[in-house]
Amino acid sequence: MYRIEDSVSATKELQRLLGLNQTGDYDKATRSEVIKMQERYSLPKTAKADYETFKVIVKEHRSNKDKAWRSDYLYSPSFPFRDGDMGDNVRRINEALSTVLKDYHYEGIIPKGAYFGEDTANGVRYMQKVFVMQETGIIDAVFMNRILSELKGIEIKRQYR
Repeated sequence: MYRIEDSVSATKELQRLLGLNQTGDYDKATRSEVIKMQERYSLPKTAKADYETFKVIVKEHRSNKDKAWRSDYLYSPSFPFRDGDMGDNVRRINEALSTVLKDYHYEGIIPKGAYFGEDTANGVRYMQKVFVMQETGIIDAVFMNRILSELKGIEIKRQYR
C-alpha cells in the first residue's frame, strides 16, 4: 500500500494542509501534527497519514479555511494580505497580530495602523515560525485563523488573571 511519508511531494502537501513548513521531510513536527489529528478524530495513533487520517486532515483544513473566511473579525476578507495592502482589514489584522506578538514577547517593532508594511511582514514571519509554518510574511486564511485562535486564548488567560 502507498505510504504518504514515502513521497516528498505528498509530504509537502500534507504539511501544507497541516499549516507546517513544507520541507518534504516526514519530520517530528509532521508526525506530531498527524498524531494530534488522529487523537482528535479517535483514529489509531500511528503517526502515519493513512487514508482515513488524510481524509480528516483535509476536512479540518477546509473547515479552518472556511472559519477564517467567515470570521466576524474581518470585513469580507480577500486573502492573501501582503506587503503594500492597506485598509480597515489590515488595521484589524495589525491589532490582532500586535496583541499576539506582545503575548509571545516579540522584540521587534509592533505593527500598527492600516498599512501592511515591513513591520507587519516581520511580525507575520515571526508568528509563522512559532506556528511551524512556512515563513512567507503573507497572511492567508489558515494563518489568520491561527491568529484568531491565539486571540481567544489570550482573552481566556486575561479572564483568569
